[in-house]
Amino acid sequence: AYHPPNHLLNLPEKQVKGIQGYVSEAVIRKNGKHRYVLQCNRALLNGHWQKVQGKVLVFAQKGLRPFHYGQRLQIHGRLEPPSLPANPGQFNYRHYLNLKGIFFQIYAAKDSLRILPGVRGSPIERLILEPVRQHIRRNFDHYLPPPVTAIVKALILGERQDLDRNIVNQFQRTGVVHVLAISGLHVGFVLLIFLIFFGFFPLSYKMRYLFTFIALGFFVALVNFKAPVVRASLMAAFYFAVSLSQRKASTLNILAAAGFLILLVDPSQILQPGFQFSFAAVGGIVYGYPHLKALFPLRFGKGRLPQAINRWAWQPMLVSLSAVLATMPLTWYYYGTLQIGAVIINLLIIPLIGVLVVLSLLFVILSVAAFPFLGGLALLITWLVQVILSSVAFFSRFGWVQMSLRHPSLWIVVLTFLLITFLFRMHEKRSLIYAGILFGIILALWPSNRLHGLRVTFIDVGQGDACLIQLPDNMNVLIDAGDRNRWRDYGAQSVVPVCRYFGVTHLRYAVATHPPSDHYGGLLTAMRSVKIDTLVVSPYPDSSKGYLRLLRQA
Repeated sequence: AYHPPNHLLNLPEKQVKGIQGYVSEAVIRKNGKHRYVLQCNRALLNGHWQKVQGKVLVFAQKGLRPFHYGQRLQIHGRLEPPSLPANPGQFNYRHYLNLKGIFFQIYAAKDSLRILPGVRGSPIERLILEPVRQHIRRNFDHYLPPPVTAIVKALILGERQDLDRNIVNQFQRTGVVHVLAISGLHVGFVLLIFLIFFGFFPLSYKMRYLFTFIALGFFVALVNFKAPVVRASLMAAFYFAVSLSQRKASTLNILAAAGFLILLVDPSQILQPGFQFSFAAVGGIVYGYPHLKALFPLRFGKGRLPQAINRWAWQPMLVSLSAVLATMPLTWYYYGTLQIGAVIINLLIIPLIGVLVVLSLLFVILSVAAFPFLGGLALLITWLVQVILSSVAFFSRFGWVQMSLRHPSLWIVVLTFLLITFLFRMHEKRSLIYAGILFGIILALWPSNRLHGLRVTFIDVGQGDACLIQLPDNMNVLIDAGDRNRWRDYGAQSVVPVCRYFGVTHLRYAVATHPPSDHYGGLLTAMRSVKIDTLVVSPYPDSSKGYLRLLRQA
């Protein structure tokens, strides 16, 4: 991408001693660790303030009062590039921020921060959208308990910063983490609610849809133009426009047109995982579901019960299977897993999430009108969220819901997409032959665990040590595995994911060099996930509970 000469990226970052700008995005957290995106207009370079361009991620000191959109700030300090992944296979936060046009971060302490007079930014965002968001947040915080508030904020406002990490992990493991993000599902419910609402007024068909799409546009702006919402809104608008022209709408063409328009405005969206997952899921449903329906027809008879099973169970399962299959290569590439249980679990969770979204949207609309019975609606929302959380926690305990695989190459991901495309058309003999050929090519390209040389990976486990040594002839050795305590388990957080990334499922030796738990603690977890032939321990005995548990577990 092109950056002008005065962009922060083109300046000597070590000589920049301060920045000025306005808050263009605020991430307010319950724990007080707020983050902001500062749209910079000046930088302190060689003792002088110079005009610049660019965005900077600001980490505010805990305890500072929150800042809001449009506020002007001056921060003294050094610009630092965002951190890279600590271990192979981890999320690349720097790449994620770079795609959003953010190349630097800065820490704002109380004594290095100054609030400047005046405001900047869009008046619509500052005077309308942000006050509405704050009103919604206050009502959620007032009527709903903390875990429920975080879930509902994620569903309605797309704000996931207060979600409990354990809850997110459970949703990821069961393959339903997508329901915690703003999606096209919300657009459908927003359209339905406002179509019903405007149906009570003496409006023509066109005017009713016009006002509905105006309300939908406000909702899109309210959630900061999240890619899935923009995609679904554009598809709905295109579909309505085609209907007015009395032409037959092609859903695949509408999907392609929505994608083209989004990429025309922001080409970098094609590299965003959210964009990829959104279009892959919808494309899978639009393309794959009709083929799966023809491939697996339900033949239970023609009575009411078979028809009900077909409509409310079998067809939704095929839709879920279409979306899971279409997003499987992306899930494998980004998370190193295949969500085996997602097809079945989605059948339970998605209807509940749909009801929750409707109730939450009604809560938002009624709270604006100061409806007197919001407390009762809040109790219903709380109960429903607890049912969803309990269901997800129950399924996450089973090992079959998720299968871990070594990280694939980009070529394997592309070929897997093609393979799934042909598998959707298995009822055609030619497609079945092509699928078999592609499967053979994928197996041929599959990397072998047998190394021809030596690979040594030092694993970041914070305060402690861990080293994975991979020798020829598939001989693997793990030396130490970091700590495991009530706050963190580096075995689960770092060691096991690195082993899975490299396809290591068997260790010839695991070595605990000496007793302190920051060396052997993670082995307690690693031993449950990776087969270990021999555990090597220090000759110096230790009587701590963790060390004795390690010896018993071995």
